[in-house]
Amino acid sequence: MRGGRLATIALVAIVALLAAAVVAQAAGDKITSTVKLSPSNPKINKKTKKAVEVKLTTEFKVTKPDGTREDALKAVDMTLPKGIVADAKGFSKCSYALLQANKADQCPAKSVIGNHLGVANGTPLISVVHGPAKVYLLGVSGSTIKFGIFTTAVEVPTAHTAFQGTMKPSSSGLKIHLDVPRLPTAPGLPDGTNLSMLWKWNVRGPKGTLLRAKQACKGGWKVTTRATFVDGSTATETAKTSC
Repeated sequence: MRGGRLATIALVAIVALLAAAVVAQAAGDKITSTVKLSPSNPKINKKTKKAVEVKLTTEFKVTKPDGTREDALKAVDMTLPKGIVADAKGFSKCSYALLQANKADQCPAKSVIGNHLGVANGTPLISVVHGPAKVYLLGVSGSTIKFGIFTTAVEVPTAHTAFQGTMKPSSSGLKIHLDVPRLPTAPGLPDGTNLSMLWKWNVRGPKGTLLRAKQACKGGWKVTTRATFVDGSTATETAKTSC
């Protein structure tokens, strides 16, 4: 009987551990995303096959299914649809040192390639913090485009953040990588966390927009977003828009 009781206790313990693991998994961060391409069905000249200018808007939001506070982001990787390429010709370059020195206003006007809006959770100090920003071309190295962002918090005008990312082609589509900075609040309090990020690659330079479509839409456009959090966990979401 004693052996049977011990076996029962062990079984109960295993079940409890499995249940805890399920709860832990359910409590992980989740992202939801959307994508919009304009024009949604670009007309490609069959003879010249010249890439057509397009504007792309993507957004993703971070939540915890159990309602607890989301984890802080460490990096974001987005794969744009196949057939979308980047061309930085005509845009000027801005020095990342200017962004780090809070001197984004000294960047050439033609270095702006897009717009960005980050929304953060700053509790317990501020519940929601909005960080509108411009995206600046930092440089081009081979097929890799380097860009930087400088943002000022609307609710705390003295709070500034500069960070950077890359954009480069791959066999699966145009890859965008972003290193997400820490969002410190106050000594002894937790860092701010990212609630959402909105990207608009919508600025037209002297020779056109940064993004171009080199093929017509085939069944819709997809953008896959992969978020990596400071604890090492990840979340992936694929958004799709019709032609």
